[in-house]
Amino acid sequence: MVRRDVGGLLDDGVAHPMISLLTIVFIGGSIPHVSAVSGTPLVDGDLNDAVWQKASPLDHFRQSIPDNGAKPSVSTRVAFAYDQEALYIAVWANDPLPPRVVSFERDRLKYDDKIRVLIDTYDDDRNAYLFATNPAGVLWDSQIGGNGRQKNKDWDGLWWVETVIHDGGWTAEFRIPFASLRLPERSQQTWGLNVERFSASRRETVRWKAWERGARFEQVARAGTLRGLQGPPRQLGLVLKPYGLVGSGESRIFFQGGLDADLQISRPLTLSLTLFPDFAQAEADRAQVNLGLSAIYLDEKRRFFLEGKDFFAFSMGDQIRPFYSRRIGLNAEGDTVSIQGGARLLGKWGSDTLGLLLARMGPSGDEAGIEAGALRYSRDVFSSSSLGTLMTVRRQGQDLNSVLGLDFRYSTNRFQGAKNLVAEAMVLGSLDRSESVQTTGFAHRFLVSSPNDLRRWKFVAERSGASFEPGLGFLSRSAFHRFSFDWTKRWRPETGRNPLYVEMTPVDISLRLSDPNFDFQALHGEISPFSAVSRKGLWMKLELQGQMERLQEPWDLLDSLQVPAGDHLNSRFALMTDTPNSAPFGFFGYLGSGSYFGTWRTTLIGDFRAQVSRRLRLFYRHRLDSFDWNERVALIHVSESTAKLALSRKLYGSLKVQYVNTEDLWRLSARLRYTPRSGLDGYLVYDHRLEGEAGMEFAVLGKVVWQYAR
Repeated sequence: MVRRDVGGLLDDGVAHPMISLLTIVFIGGSIPHVSAVSGTPLVDGDLNDAVWQKASPLDHFRQSIPDNGAKPSVSTRVAFAYDQEALYIAVWANDPLPPRVVSFERDRLKYDDKIRVLIDTYDDDRNAYLFATNPAGVLWDSQIGGNGRQKNKDWDGLWWVETVIHDGGWTAEFRIPFASLRLPERSQQTWGLNVERFSASRRETVRWKAWERGARFEQVARAGTLRGLQGPPRQLGLVLKPYGLVGSGESRIFFQGGLDADLQISRPLTLSLTLFPDFAQAEADRAQVNLGLSAIYLDEKRRFFLEGKDFFAFSMGDQIRPFYSRRIGLNAEGDTVSIQGGARLLGKWGSDTLGLLLARMGPSGDEAGIEAGALRYSRDVFSSSSLGTLMTVRRQGQDLNSVLGLDFRYSTNRFQGAKNLVAEAMVLGSLDRSESVQTTGFAHRFLVSSPNDLRRWKFVAERSGASFEPGLGFLSRSAFHRFSFDWTKRWRPETGRNPLYVEMTPVDISLRLSDPNFDFQALHGEISPFSAVSRKGLWMKLELQGQMERLQEPWDLLDSLQVPAGDHLNSRFALMTDTPNSAPFGFFGYLGSGSYFGTWRTTLIGDFRAQVSRRLRLFYRHRLDSFDWNERVALIHVSESTAKLALSRKLYGSLKVQYVNTEDLWRLSARLRYTPRSGLDGYLVYDHRLEGEAGMEFAVLGKVVWQYAR
């Protein structure tokens, strides 16, 4: 372990059938002490229960921002308790200033006063859960992997919190069932722990651990230690999530039902099953027009594939992704096919992590059904590094595609004293077989980086072979060798009149060659002479770019413009700005202009946001791309208008309208979600699509999801 200032809870050697109060008392600032009291708290947020009144909470916080290492401006105290079913957390957030509440919407606390709690149940310095809330009691949660590298913010755990706002600040009371956590199989639990508080009005962030300059709260290895929790009694570990759906399309009414189930086979292993899954409540993708030579990557938004996605992470960067879960539900041509069912097995015991995902897609027309699977195993080595393997398989009839990969990641925060250093090496091989043809291909990636606050640099060498074909993966483009290096310097002025930081990137260069002949494909260079963030949150950046691109064949940039084969010199300057996040009205602006494959291209992006009230937020985003060549002009407009309304933290909805002029496409998406209590959700969904000659499509859906945990 690399805990640098270990504190936490010591075992008191007493079994507690009801509840044990875990308190922290610091003697000399570093020696913890624990006591126990019987009783069960009522989770209402007011913290008047005897359990909390007798507590001596954790209160040893320091500022991370703005005055690094200084004492907090206001006090924060946190206490912990548990019974046979759940962990309880009490928070006293004192402040004479009224707390800032911007959002009542789940998983959106960016601009609010908030408390975040990090829990590393395996104490492995790599994986953790994040639970957070604001003074209004809004729920926010996330899973963390790879010592903070991987974040699954789409995970929705089964837990609850209540809060109370009073004259001297606000209080919060969490209840986190053990059934929603993965726990090691041992009677004496030792967990990693960290706590962070953000005060929006003071623009101040305080933490228990990882408050040092350059440290991130999500870096699990920098957390403290929580001891004294007697291993919770073994439970059935069953979570059932049946759903019922009724919908109406253009000419019919339909009914559908399905089931998701999680079964904790043992404390380290959880089996999840889905039968006739439905993803009607998933957010619609943002409309995009591809104006480049690389494929567009779309984030996964379907809940079954989001949960535990970090178990399958394989760090090949943005260019090569051996496993891309959005391939599940698509045929070889990219058309949607129904998913009949799926299974997922996730587990972690000791230093070993296992992830297995299987899915069956139904036949479509004359096409056979599709079976898909991914297997990921990794082992923790050294203090915060890992070694692992990944295998994917996709089979349809006689066609088979499989990928096998190995990866090693070395990470330390003790390089040259207390700096971060990361080194990664990955290699992949693919087999693609049909009735008459079989091909094999290879890909690899090597990376060395030093991601620190004041100086950071990164070197990458990667290759995607001409025959490499990941049937369940994503390639931005194929058949290339790519080498890149970038270096950034940051300054943090001490005086409060200056920006929070100023930085510049004098070097950001990449070279791409063909595979296997190493013929020149592209050279890209970028300089950022100025980037700054003020103490009030205003951000500005200037970029200068140059690129030489060689096209082997003509390319249709637009319907009315074909770019000839040959060498093309592109250039661009870009200016970006973003207003403070805490302001009620915000604006992100982008202006870029320069030569682009024989045209003069200008890109304007305006992203407007307005916090009309605590319950209503409005967004408008418009992107304009203008191409000017041979006295001709082509304009591409992509716009998106969004309204988000939260009547309470339990009832909220959204309305989104998208437009793309080149496709004559209009799309309206409306979502309403009601969560009366933890484990029960109702959804009402309306989708309307109008696209040129394709005509109109619409659907109205109502869905109820109930979760039962035992």
